[in-house]
Amino acid sequence: MDLFITAEALRDHFDEVTVFDLRFLLEDLSYHRVVYEEGHIPGAFYLDFEDDLSDPKGDFGGDHPFLLPEDFARLLEGFGLKDDSTVVLYDEESLMSAARFIYQSQFAGLSIKIHILKGGYGAWLAAGGEEETAIPKAPGGGHLSIQPRPDLICKQDTVKEKMDDPTSLLIDSRAPQRYLGQVEPRYRIAGHIPGAVNYFFKDVIAEDGGLKDRAYLEDHFAGLDKYDDIILSCGSGGSACVNSLALQALGIPHRLYNGSYSEWVANPDNPVNTGEEGK
Repeated sequence: MDLFITAEALRDHFDEVTVFDLRFLLEDLSYHRVVYEEGHIPGAFYLDFEDDLSDPKGDFGGDHPFLLPEDFARLLEGFGLKDDSTVVLYDEESLMSAARFIYQSQFAGLSIKIHILKGGYGAWLAAGGEEETAIPKAPGGGHLSIQPRPDLICKQDTVKEKMDDPTSLLIDSRAPQRYLGQVEPRYRIAGHIPGAVNYFFKDVIAEDGGLKDRAYLEDHFAGLDKYDDIILSCGSGGSACVNSLALQALGIPHRLYNGSYSEWVANPDNPVNTGEEGK
């Protein structure tokens, strides 16, 4: 199976996979629990971007710091996952939670196989899939080997060191209006980290809930091969992971600044730019 699978393929392999419901809206933190309790794919476990896939006491800054590899593995072991497990994630159209789950798995060096349900819960229902409201009990008993990849993450000091390096590129994955400094719904000041260029994460998502085709992605990210170090950022380490999925599809190496803009502007001494910067 490819990274993205259809509802029909999930039905065909249903007994072979563990399903996670990752639906989440940053602007409504109660949303996920509400929609999950209203109905979900039978047996799907609930994992929340804010409560489960972030660790505010962890080693990374910003509003949604990554879990340490051992903590992420421990979380998944509670659902019975083992090194040869296969999981299917379903999410909202933004794919933020699913992409973040995947990047954290890669950061932890897990060997589990991961797929995203194309079109999410709506596609499942449209294909005749059943729904349930019962909350499944996590079985425990899992065991996952970790091989952490610290090279996939960088911190604020590294971003500062790379700001004047012409072989490095910082990508801001947020909406253009936020990048340009026209609006800012979450943080104390609008704008972007100096030197960052804008690649809006939603531009890589196709109408069917997968990624856009390779030809589009190659054109969209044309020119990135001239950089030795590509760093992805966003608000707090969510939407940047969607751009990561697209770059991985093209085989373009990169890493993530998890703290992103939320950590950057938490320090009033850090400069902030507005307007467009050249790519």
